[in-house]
Amino acid sequence: MWTITTSDADSEQLLWSTPRRLCDGVMMGKPLILATGAWVLPVSFWHRRDVHSAGLVVSTDGGATWRERGAFDVPPAARDYDEHILVEQRAGVLWMWVRNLPN
Repeated sequence: MWTITTSDADSEQLLWSTPRRLCDGVMMGKPLILATGAWVLPVSFWHRRDVHSAGLVVSTDGGATWRERGAFDVPPAARDYDEHILVEQRAGVLWMWVRNLPN
């Protein structure tokens, strides 16, 4: 997963940053900014056998650095397009909802 940014999105001539790699994986859902200010991205790790497939990466420094934190194992037979979203509940509890192929 890669990112590029622009500092002036309303400009007629956009200037983009150099592309930067965030992590291995595919972001299928929307990012979330937690009440703590941390940024959370839902990432699918379909190609990795050593971790659960529906995970999340978190930045606590405004996107400068990212680290994997938590995952759910979608069974391999249902991983064709597993998509997950995150919802922050009160008291900082996170819910992860996963859509995948029916068995």
